[in-house]
Amino acid sequence: MSEDKELQQQDDSPPLKEIKFNYIKSNLFRVVRVDGIWAGITPNLDINVNLCSERYPIPQQTLHKIDPDGSIGEEIIDERISRDGIVREVEVGAVMDISTAKSLIELLQELIEQVEKVTENEEPE
Repeated sequence: MSEDKELQQQDDSPPLKEIKFNYIKSNLFRVVRVDGIWAGITPNLDINVNLCSERYPIPQQTLHKIDPDGSIGEEIIDERISRDGIVREVEVGAVMDISTAKSLIELLQELIEQVEKVTENEEPE
């Protein structure tokens, strides 16, 4: 995968022939599932992409019977308090300039083509 940013040298030294990138995960790094995207343009004309995971809502409250031995029994479903619909939990937002957004599009297109190439060679069972 190539980087799209042009390196601007500060002096008149010969042009670089190679550059090494070291990838270091930040303390906040995590892998998230992406089921949806909410995006827009910032006031600075950058692109803001928010990645969402989808799930059914977790109940806000449940009511359970108490068994004769004092243990928690079955839930009384009619008393469950929960949200309607599907929850789209916004996992992470990314703001990028237009150049980076174009590189992201190119990278995603390359990856899509690779996956399609592999899956079209698979025979259905």
